[in-house]
Amino acid sequence: MFENLDAKQVLVMDETTLLRALEHMYIKIVADKKIEPEWISASEAKTLMGIKSSTTLISYKNQGLIRYSTLSNKRILYSRSSIMEFISSRAKETF
Repeated sequence: MFENLDAKQVLVMDETTLLRALEHMYIKIVADKKIEPEWISASEAKTLMGIKSSTTLISYKNQGLIRYSTLSNKRILYSRSSIMEFISSRAKETF
């Protein structure tokens, strides 16, 4: 979209066009960087950890092995970075 613009050119556009262009650039930047949210659902946490059991996830949470945030009695989010740290802490060095 903007590949052929000379640095000295000036763009003139209405607000709607500008917002569409900015949205397009934002989507491209996010897709390129694969930005992932820090706080994830139990389902996403289990997938990331390669487990199927909610009991195992809750056990890790209750043991303090992974961080979590309680939004309500039934809504708990898990810290992606703490899950990645937990996985890394279990890694074995090769010979």
